[in-house]
Amino acid sequence: MSPEVGTDLRELRRIALKDFYVFAKGICGFSWLVPEIHLPLCRMLEKNPKRALFVLPRGWLKTTLCSIAYPLWRATQDTNFRTLIVQNTYTNAIAKLRVIRDIVERNELYRTLFPEVLPTTKSVWRDDSLCLN
Repeated sequence: MSPEVGTDLRELRRIALKDFYVFAKGICGFSWLVPEIHLPLCRMLEKNPKRALFVLPRGWLKTTLCSIAYPLWRATQDTNFRTLIVQNTYTNAIAKLRVIRDIVERNELYRTLFPEVLPTTKSVWRDDSLCLN
């Protein structure tokens, strides 16, 4: 890897840890996010609200942002971060964890930028519970 690539990756990492929209769209690969709709929601979540209610029509990617990308972004910033993902069924909650798991296990950009948080053999890494290193 050339020095320029290393510098670019460090800059991308710095930006992604600070900017939730960049993390969700650029790192997690949720390319269908659009700034007109999702950027304001991302900015509100960056403020780390204790409680929040977001009302958007069905299919506007609330779950993608709030139950998948946001918990992973926060846990990547601080591996002591804990969250509970609640859905209408256990199966649906597990499906959200599966998406997070796939990002951590298979997304090469995520793995390259954040190698220190990748789970180890000592990490809890089950269908219903994920803990980053």
